Amino acid sequence: NSSAGKFPALRRRKHMIVIAVDFENMADIFSSARKIFDAVEKERTEGSIGFILATSFTLAETQSFLISGGLSPTDFDAFVCNSGSDLYYSSPNSEDNPFVVDLYYHSHIEYRWGGEGLRKTLVRWASSLTDKKGEKEEQIVTEDETILTNYCYSFKVRNSGKASFLLSLFLEDFPY
Repeated sequence: NSSAGKFPALRRRKHMIVIAVDFENMADIFSSARKIFDAVEKERTEGSIGFILATSFTLAETQSFLISGGLSPTDFDAFVCNSGSDLYYSSPNSEDNPFVVDLYYHSHIEYRWGGEGLRKTLVRWASSLTDKKGEKEEQIVTEDETILTNYCYSFKVRNSGKASFLLSLFLEDFPY
């Protein structure tokens, strides 16, 4: 695995702790991370424990939040961003760009997931959900093109009152 060769810190770790956070209040993320860091300070200092931050945020948002919270990208070994669609490693060798993308991760996603077929299915499902108001039909769910990436699909719910109804429809159509 060439990624592991480039990032020897990952190979030295006996344990990896994944901190999966998506709070509206970023202070909660920093508080949670610090509590975890404090709980395993000895092992963290020895280097036997590594950390991965997983979030729905983009890499740019994650980097901004880390800096504003007084955390360094090197506090983490890896970052799973965009709801799992991107994987980055921290790079202590570059201050300009402290992140290195895992170039093989997207091909792994494509092989295991077949993303375009899933996107088409989700778009078709979302477009089938309408709210009839007299003569007019209104889309309840639409694709959110401002947030989506090649491997992270995002949708807007235009009528939040219909959200629980939508979830039950989704689970009915796509049982897990």
